[in-house]
Amino acid sequence: MSTIFISIASYRDSELEKTVKSIYENADEPENLYFGIVNQDKKHYHIDFPYIPEQQMKNYKMHVRDAKGAGYARNIAMSLYEGQDFYLQTDSHMRY
Repeated sequence: MSTIFISIASYRDSELEKTVKSIYENADEPENLYFGIVNQDKKHYHIDFPYIPEQQMKNYKMHVRDAKGAGYARNIAMSLYEGQDFYLQTDSHMRY
């Protein structure tokens, strides 16, 4: 049973929630997924993912005015990685 860390850097992307839901709901073993999300948006637009267990989700919320580009956000997401077997970096507007 392998674990997968899913890194997502999102900049004001209204598709983020659909992307995460698509990954989680289509996984054969969703209990082996670990998310590291950097959610760059306005304060009241940050999304939570209550259907994903807390130990499988790190949701770093950053105000959009503090955003410094995709590389910066991906670096933060990478810092959330905790040694899972595989590392997947994906965009916040994908479907699986």
